[in-house]
Amino acid sequence: MNGIYNKVLDAMDEGLSIFIKKVPRPKKVPFKDHFVYCYTEKSIHQAIILKLVRMISGLRATKLLAEHGFVQEQASLQRMLDEITESIEFLFYAAVSGDITDLHEEYLKAFYEKMDVESSRNRPMIPRKKLRQYIESMDHKFSQMPGDKKDINKDVDPSRILTKVYSDCLHAAAPAIMDLYYGGTQTFHTNGVLDTPRHREHIQDFMHVMFRAVLCFRFACLAFEEKNVLEKIKEASKSFNELYFQHFPQVRT
Repeated sequence: MNGIYNKVLDAMDEGLSIFIKKVPRPKKVPFKDHFVYCYTEKSIHQAIILKLVRMISGLRATKLLAEHGFVQEQASLQRMLDEITESIEFLFYAAVSGDITDLHEEYLKAFYEKMDVESSRNRPMIPRKKLRQYIESMDHKFSQMPGDKKDINKDVDPSRILTKVYSDCLHAAAPAIMDLYYGGTQTFHTNGVLDTPRHREHIQDFMHVMFRAVLCFRFACLAFEEKNVLEKIKEASKSFNELYFQHFPQVRT
C-alpha cells in the first residue's frame, strides 16, 4: 500500500515543481524587522499552486495518522483536505474558462489577505455553499460540451465527502471522542486504535480522499495546460485506481 500511495504523491510533487515554474516566483516582502515570501501577483494559478502544496503535504500527514491508528486526527485532516480539493476545483473552472467571477475575486482577496494578529477583525470567509453551487453549475455546463472538453469532467464521481461527517472529530464533539472508548479494558485509547474495526474503516476512508485528490491534481494539469504532467499522473495512479476499484466496485457504476 505504501509504495502505491508514495508513487502517486511523488508524481504530484514532480508535477507541482513544473507548475511552480510557470508563474512568477514569490518575492521578499518586508515584515517588521525581517521579511516574508509572498506571491505578489495574487493570481488564480498561484492560488492553485498554494492549495496543491497544502493538499500534498496534508495527504502525507493523513496517511501517517491512518497508518498509526489516530483516526480522530485523521478525520480532522480529511475535513481540511475536503475543503482544499473543493477550493482547487472552484479555482480550476475559472482558470480553464477564463471567466473570473465576482465570487472568485472575493475568494482570492480573502485568500491572499495578510494576517494581522493585533486586529480584532477576522479573515473574511466565503461560504462554502457558494463555492459548491458554482462547482455544481460548472460541472453541469462542462458535461454538456462535446469533444475534448469532456476530459475536464471527473471520469468517476464518488459522492462528495460532506463536511459534517468530519465536523465532530474536528471540533472534538463527545460522540466522536466516545469512539476511543472500547474493549475489555473499558477505557479511552489515546495511543491509536490499531487493528480495530474502526481503524480498518478509516484506512478505507483515506482511499476516498486520495482518489479525490488525484482527480483534483488532474484538474490542475488542465488549468496549467500541462498534458505531459497529466499523462504522468494518470500513469502513476494506475495501480492505486485498480486497488480503489477492487475495494469500491460500485463507484464505477
